[in-house]
Amino acid sequence: MDSDQGAGLAAVGRLLTLGATWTEAWLQGPRELFEIRDSLELSWSTGAPVAGLLASASARTRDRDLASAKARAQKLGVLVVLPLGLCFLPAFILLAIIPLLTYLGIGLLAR
Repeated sequence: MDSDQGAGLAAVGRLLTLGATWTEAWLQGPRELFEIRDSLELSWSTGAPVAGLLASASARTRDRDLASAKARAQKLGVLVVLPLGLCFLPAFILLAIIPLLTYLGIGLLAR
């Protein structure tokens, strides 16, 4: 959590302490922490222990981030093929195909 998110979370806590409703307090809260907000709301309204709720919220966030990272990695694999093809294909033609054709052509002409 960065300092802006921490400051936003502290502001929410102050508003709740001063008597604001849950919705009013979270209007000032950081948007990135809305998944945590949903977990904390259940604890705030029912008195349920927060540790398990936050653990499941963090697991969901990790799973979502992992899926996003895997999707970006797969997309990167596709995007890297074009530059590699543009670099290696001409080099392969210049260093392998043309000398081979030249050698075969000289061999045919010598007969």
